[in-house]
Amino acid sequence: MFALFVEFGARRNKPRPPLRVLQSHKSHCSMPFGISRLTLRSMSYPACHYGRSIAHTTTCIKHSSTLWTSKRLSSISQKPSTLEPLRILFCGSDEFSIRSLEALHQYSQSEGSHVCSIDVATKTDKRTGRGLRTISAPPIKGVAQRLSLPLHQFDTFKGWNPPSSNSGRSYINMVVAVSFGLLVPPRILNACRFGGLNVHPSMLPDLKGSAPVEHAIIHGYTTTGVTVQTLHPSKFDEGQVVLQTTYPGIQIPNPEQITAAELKSVLAPVGAEMLVQAIRDGLYLQPQESSVSESVNFAPKLSPESRHVDFRAMKAVHILRLNRAMGRLWVNITDPESEARDVRLTFGSVMRLAGPQDLGNIYQDIVNQVEIGLPFACIEISENIMGSAAPLLVKTADQSILCIAEMTVAGMKAGQSASQAAKAKFFSEASVHGDRKVYQFKVPPR
Repeated sequence: MFALFVEFGARRNKPRPPLRVLQSHKSHCSMPFGISRLTLRSMSYPACHYGRSIAHTTTCIKHSSTLWTSKRLSSISQKPSTLEPLRILFCGSDEFSIRSLEALHQYSQSEGSHVCSIDVATKTDKRTGRGLRTISAPPIKGVAQRLSLPLHQFDTFKGWNPPSSNSGRSYINMVVAVSFGLLVPPRILNACRFGGLNVHPSMLPDLKGSAPVEHAIIHGYTTTGVTVQTLHPSKFDEGQVVLQTTYPGIQIPNPEQITAAELKSVLAPVGAEMLVQAIRDGLYLQPQESSVSESVNFAPKLSPESRHVDFRAMKAVHILRLNRAMGRLWVNITDPESEARDVRLTFGSVMRLAGPQDLGNIYQDIVNQVEIGLPFACIEISENIMGSAAPLLVKTADQSILCIAEMTVAGMKAGQSASQAAKAKFFSEASVHGDRKVYQFKVPPR
């Protein structure tokens, strides 16, 4: 038999509880010290916020194929003999955060859970659409209501206080923020005995910032991961690592085809399970530093200008990655009716490399002849460009030709790219190449 001594560190100058000894199960006595991970679930839990008392038998479980690891100095997690009840304020907004909330709620309902209550904070409903006539709520709002969780909506922490008990003191002792977009201020974090946790969809410190998934696609990553970190009181993504995907990370499926939404759906359940593990195993009590030492990229917030493309300066692969990461790429072009103003062209999400199927037997001639950055369309000689379903084509900086299926011209409805360009009078007269007609823009977009 071997014994593991675990100690629950005193906080806020409260007396340190006595050491407890957790006896390992006899069947694990011969385990070597260098195992990949042991999770010790101790404990007889104290009464919760609602007066619920749950006892859980001490167990010793080995995770042999885990995708992530806690950054501990030893291979065995230090576990307290008793975990205090958690009353959590969960801050979230989108589908990525919904998976973490659902997993945390499910854990809170399980036998032996020390999560006693979950309040949900999200941003307020917003008016959207044409004329701002539609009211859109954050996706997580409906989930919180379905789970019958207390809901708080606000757009700033200024003037907002966490929910409190009858004594007037906040009963929240941990904040969990996932895709929330607001920095949780020190006055709230400091009032929480256990601070806060964040689920970040990258292997920090790589892709530190508000758009890690999008930047993973833009940079052409083939692997990525998830980090559970503590919340820093004054900076985003500067907390200590609690749990992190094991290097080199999770393989991204179809890395040159996947969209940001699809990659988030891959990482969301991973992050949700890691969050539950970090809370269930008390890993938030002893956070460590990340061991990722490779060169890092940053993932700053993406603005509307980030969608602005320059066909004359950008390679096709980069434009395609931007499209999968953000969508709704755009350019400006001089209005043919009034040279004093510009018109914005916004491209649909269907964008690919063109091939002989788009240009027939004149493909190579067109590749050699057309100007870089000048959009064009190629249709059969008997076809009318105004009603054509043909895509818009454009040669990029690396001599590749992009095919763009749909486009919206400012002030017009979305439609097939070539016909929309013709209706907006962007094309010059057609030139005939065998059995094909080629229409080119009068001026290049910018």
